[in-house]
This record gives sequence, C-alpha cells and structure tokens, in this order.
Amino acid sequence: MMQCAAPDADVIVVGAGPAGATIARLLARAGVDVLVLDRATFPRPKPCGEYLSPGALRLLHEMGVGERVEAVAGARLRGFVMHAYGRATMCGTFGTASGWQQAPPYGLGIGRRALDAELVALAREAGARLLTDTRVTEVVRRDAAVAGVRALRESREIALHARLVVGADGVAGVVGRRLGLVDPRPRLRRFALVAHVAGLAGLTDYGEMHAGPVGYCGIAPLGAGVANVAMVLPAGRMAQIGTRVADFFMETLTAFEGIGSRLADARLLGPVQRTGPLAFRARRLAVNGALLVGDAAAFYDPFTGQGIYKALRSARLAAAVVVDALSADDMTQNRLRAYERAYRREFRAVFAVEELVQRLLGHPALLCRALRRLAEHPQMADTLVGVTGDVLPPRRVLTPAFLLRLVM
Repeated sequence: MMQCAAPDADVIVVGAGPAGATIARLLARAGVDVLVLDRATFPRPKPCGEYLSPGALRLLHEMGVGERVEAVAGARLRGFVMHAYGRATMCGTFGTASGWQQAPPYGLGIGRRALDAELVALAREAGARLLTDTRVTEVVRRDAAVAGVRALRESREIALHARLVVGADGVAGVVGRRLGLVDPRPRLRRFALVAHVAGLAGLTDYGEMHAGPVGYCGIAPLGAGVANVAMVLPAGRMAQIGTRVADFFMETLTAFEGIGSRLADARLLGPVQRTGPLAFRARRLAVNGALLVGDAAAFYDPFTGQGIYKALRSARLAAAVVVDALSADDMTQNRLRAYERAYRREFRAVFAVEELVQRLLGHPALLCRALRRLAEHPQMADTLVGVTGDVLPPRRVLTPAFLLRLVM
C-alpha cells in the first residue's frame, strides 16, 4: 500500500494577492494551518488599475482591517468620470444614490505594492505561513483528488502536501490550468499596459475612464501628482509594440480624447507592465481537494474596476465553506460545491452588468448616447457608479426602465 505523505499544512493557498491573502487570514483566524505560496517577494509591483471600490473598502472594514488599508492609500476618489470618443462625458458620484448604506462615500487609489504588502502582513499576523520566491508548477494528485502542489524554490523542485489547495494565482493561474478548468473568452482577447505617470495635468479626486478607437484607458489618481494609467487594447494592437513599450504607451495615450492634451509634462515613473490575455472563465470552481478564488475563478474585463472586490468577496465565501469542509474532514467536490453555488449567486448579476458595459463599448454611437443620457440624469449616473462601486445591487441598472432610459 502506498504511504501518504504527511500534510505540510491543512490548506495551501497558491498566490498572495488580495484573494489569497484574505482567505489565508480568515482561515488562520479560524484555527486552520495555512501555507501561502507566491512566486514574488513582497512588496512587489503588480499590473493593475490600483483602484479599491467603496464596496471593497466596506468589506475590509467589516473584516476589521479597513483603517490599516486606508492608512497606506494614496488618494480618496469621490466617483468616476467617463469620456467617450471626445463626443460624450458623464460623471457619477459615490454615496449620493438612493439606497447607499454602510459603505464609505469614496473609493481609494492605492498602489498594489502597498495594498498587497499590507494584506500579506495581516495574514501573517493571523498565523498564516508564507513562502515567497516559490513558483508553483503543478498540482499533486492522489486517489482522484488534489493533494498538494509541486513548486520551484531556490532552483529546486519541492512537493508540498495539504488537505486542500486554494488557487488564488490570478488570471488563468497555474492551479486552474493544470486542473483543466480554464476556458478563454476569444471575443474579448485583450491585453493591458499599466504604468505610473507623474505630471499628468488635470487630475482630480475622481477616477477617469476614456473610451476611444484604439481601446480604453483608466486613470486612478494615487496622490502626490501621480496616477495609475492602465490601457486595455485588442490583441492586434498589442502585436505592434515590439521592443518600444514605453514609447508605444505614451504615443497611444495621445489617441485618447481627453488625455492627449494633458501630456506635456507627463513622464513615466517606472517600466510599463504588460498583462494578458485578460478574459477567461473557469468551468468549475471546485474539484476534489481544490477550489479557485479571485481572478483565478473568472476574469471578464477590468473596465468596471471590480476585480479587488470580487477577490475579497470570493475569499470570504470560500473561507466559510473551507472551514466547514475541514471540520467534516470532507474535501470532496460535492462538499466544496457549496462555495461554487454561493459564488454564482453572488456574482451572476455582476457579470451581467459587465456584459452590458462590454456591449456598449462595442458600439461607439450607442455608448455616446448612453453617456449623454447619464449626463442629463445625474441620479442615473450616480446609481451606475454605485453598482460598479460594489455597493448598490446590480439589479438597479438591469431593469427594463433603467435600460430604456439609458439608450432611448
């Protein structure tokens, strides 16, 4: 009979971003032995829009860590302004729509170096163990179940075993791919370029979204005259970059109405980071001995800025199920499906809103018409940013009445 390796932890979490660090902290606080693996060393940069929604901030306060996160944030954001093709503009403000409750009337512009380092520190303070510079390459299977992972650490392959593995390793992460759970979304095959830019004129306490013929671009002020600038482009456009990444980035910014005229004193504060392709989904979120959280579970498109909220919320949903499964000593797919059902209920309408936004982005004339309607009816604009700010329920913008007013 084959002898089973003793577990190195109750739970191995692959990835120490917001989803991984959050579920590690929650499990550790529940008395679970948690080992977190990440290929990076913290603090580290991360290609991301670096925006924390009011709803995400509410979750952090509910977990008792909001004040610590706010202390390392760069700027408070009162809402969002959106520009389309130089022909339409709308502004939505947080905290003003009816039904806004128990959430701050602002989001945060916060660098991922600071945010992720703080969340990792909180996880470690709760008792989670962390191995950095550890690149997971494969999942270990035993008796038709996931039983651990293989990884490279200090140029040496190691095997680590656990009762449960949590894939929190981001878009199309290793855990989901090795388990054959990941499907790309070819219709949304896009890539992102992200950089910190100083000297960009006209920054305010509102985030910005700019749609144009080359793609779209988000601007999140980070304080001290610095902004995160993230542009999302189709794969064909990205193929033109070659080795001129920084030049291509600045040149492409000039193509966006509302940005080009503000670049006279703008300068990059570091390298331009690339990531993508972005859109994919996992067919299943749980199998025997493993589950997926955060961007590893699904990533549609970053336009609405809800990624960190989904990471935090999915981590909370999964943590509750994992604690129950460990207590019952039952890590079967059937038991873990409780998380998948909760996830689908939680985010089904959120994904519907993201699909609506993508439909508008794909039809410039319709998008401009919608933005003009939102500008004419500020309460509708405030409701929309309340939904994408993860505070108001998505059904508020999915009703026939709201949709008809938006486009008619």
